[in-house]
Amino acid sequence: MNILEYIKERKDDFSASECKVLEVVLNTPHYVETDTITKLAERADTSTSAVLRFCHTLGYKGYKDFRYAFSQALRKINSESNIDAISQSLDQSIKILENLKSFPKESVIELAHAIKDSHDIHIIGFHYSSLPAMKLSMMLEDMGIPSYSSYNNIHTLHHANTISESSLFILFTYEGNEKTFKEMFNSLPVNMTNSFLITQNPNTSLKKRFTKTITLPSNNIQNHLQDRSIAMNSFVEMIIQIIDEL
Repeated sequence: MNILEYIKERKDDFSASECKVLEVVLNTPHYVETDTITKLAERADTSTSAVLRFCHTLGYKGYKDFRYAFSQALRKINSESNIDAISQSLDQSIKILENLKSFPKESVIELAHAIKDSHDIHIIGFHYSSLPAMKLSMMLEDMGIPSYSSYNNIHTLHHANTISESSLFILFTYEGNEKTFKEMFNSLPVNMTNSFLITQNPNTSLKKRFTKTITLPSNNIQNHLQDRSIAMNSFVEMIIQIIDEL
């Protein structure tokens, strides 16, 4: 039982004035680490005597002893919470990677072949989606495969003039929000025959604009940045590995 739980368990032992202190301690525990007894009494709208009685009821000699013990316990609780958060994060990462293991590879192999066979590759990604797009472009460059890339709307609008109907066009987008790319598509050729959409949103309306859509597994598309980063980065590495083996 941590100190907050212990204090809650003892709530029936406090007088009305001590309960005011109890409320401040439980609702805003961080104040206890910095407040003097006078300041805490002011926050609780009670007297310093009530704060002292509160401490005595819990078995402490005075406010100083209570504040020290409470602060130490609070730091331990926060540390344990951080460990739990890290553990949960690792569990999520493992789950994402496990999902990618069972991900159908046919479409990835098809994209790898398209990259290997094309001499006119264009890779686009905005905001967070620019990171996997940039990674793919740089890794291809290391393999001696040139590509054109752009990572914001303004650059892409200039870039669009160099894209033809037969270009290999690859768009990375986590959410697949069509509004984000409205201006870009107004500048692109209408009938691109070699285009790939890489997304984590199976319901995106962008699919109708591409010849192929690769939907990566996702735990939580709206909120999980870790989900996005691991899935997309692993996907890029998967493509590069396949290209290297072709």
